[in-house]
Amino acid sequence: MKNIFKTEIFAVTLLIIGTVIFINLSAGILSASFLPGIDLSDGGLYSIGPETREVLSALDKKVIIYALFDEGKSDDEYKGITALLRSYEKNSDGMISVEYTDPDKDESVLSRFDITGLAKNDFIAANGKAAEKISYSDLFDMEYDKRTGAWFTTGSKAEQAFTEAIYKLQNKNIYALSHNNTLSPTYGALWETLEKNGNAAAPLSFDDEIPGDASTVIITEQEKDITYEQYEKLSAFLEKGGNALFFFDIDTNTAPNYGKLLSDYGITGIYGGNMPEHLILDIKQSDAVLMDFYGLSLESPQTIKIEQRDGISHSVAAQDENGDIAAVTAEKENSKIAVIGDTDFISRAEQDAYPEYFGNALYFVSSITDWLDSEDISISSKSYNFGEIQIPNKKAAYIGVITIIVIPLYIFGFGFNIWRKRRYL
Repeated sequence: MKNIFKTEIFAVTLLIIGTVIFINLSAGILSASFLPGIDLSDGGLYSIGPETREVLSALDKKVIIYALFDEGKSDDEYKGITALLRSYEKNSDGMISVEYTDPDKDESVLSRFDITGLAKNDFIAANGKAAEKISYSDLFDMEYDKRTGAWFTTGSKAEQAFTEAIYKLQNKNIYALSHNNTLSPTYGALWETLEKNGNAAAPLSFDDEIPGDASTVIITEQEKDITYEQYEKLSAFLEKGGNALFFFDIDTNTAPNYGKLLSDYGITGIYGGNMPEHLILDIKQSDAVLMDFYGLSLESPQTIKIEQRDGISHSVAAQDENGDIAAVTAEKENSKIAVIGDTDFISRAEQDAYPEYFGNALYFVSSITDWLDSEDISISSKSYNFGEIQIPNKKAAYIGVITIIVIPLYIFGFGFNIWRKRRYL
């Protein structure tokens, strides 16, 4: 009987030790999988911060996040991501939903969106036709270990990636200004591309008031100068925080009101004659264009002159080998403008003449449009802690309740049950 009793005590001791170790090692994952309302992870890996809450509170269009894997088969890294996405759903008032689709079971999901390079384990944030891809490299901070020759994850930047994608998908109320209040079919490919990217443009006459919900205006046709009254409208719009994209084929010497408007942003002149009639440019990364590429085809580009002024920041988006500027962005206070010294490069005629470069032109303009309507969303990565065992306050409280209250009660109950059975022996 004594040996049986000792065996029972030994088993209980092992059970207690094993339970404490298991709780400490897996509290974060357990909370992610079974306690979605409680984030016990170090650094709040499964929670959203105030920047994300602000973006979610301003949503006016629903966004579906497609996860290209089976939710039930995701590994520990992705369990953390799915827990984070539950926080998005919970705090979006029904504007965010998540759907899991395994491409091995439904291959059509990879062709449903006009996105190249989609693969299993990627995410897609979609709003109608517009979609943003979020890949593994967007979700995690990686470091290379020279000793083992392998990459390993050091932290999560998933909140930054998802919040930025969701923000980009919201319509920004873009208006295309013209003298006849129509979207010119000459630039049909541009309008289609903007719509696909969630930035559909609506036509607006120069004579109309710019709506209060407008964030950006696009001006593609400068057959003549604007009037002084139209200058005042555009200037007032920009002073209130509006943005503008100009495609110029005219000389500001013959368009003084345009010249005055651009001069407010340190752009002192636009004129032709310096650059060749047809020019293929090598584009370098800038504030508005996120990567280098070769092959921006311009037809008779105008040269843009800028002047450095206090309170205005410029970024050259395109220039030739002589340093003549063909495209530039300018930012002043809370307003941005972009000026491109050509209108033909995004026309139907250019598409027919140089189809191999036309996709680059659309990418170039789309990148600039995204920059005009972007806000700085900066969410710090959440680092993983390795080496020393450190217990966050939330996890410590969770373990404390288990070890100080639950386990002692269990031991008491177990001992009481043994005493009750043995007292009559």
